[in-house]
Amino acid sequence: MYYWLLPRSHPIVCVVGKPIPVKQLKPEEITTEAIANLQKEYIQALQELFDRHKDKYAKDRKSDLEIVE
Repeated sequence: MYYWLLPRSHPIVCVVGKPIPVKQLKPEEITTEAIANLQKEYIQALQELFDRHKDKYAKDRKSDLEIVE
């Protein structure tokens, strides 16, 4: 009897969204507020990307996307 040491193969799907424009700031222009705004924009784009593709690529999901900060 033979046992395979390799795990079962599962497809890996990678979905890429549109780029988020980021303005290059001078060191004195970098503030906590600027970073928080960019993070908020990134999380919003990530959530929209997940919502747009979740029914196609994650049909059997047990939960939705959860962002932990």
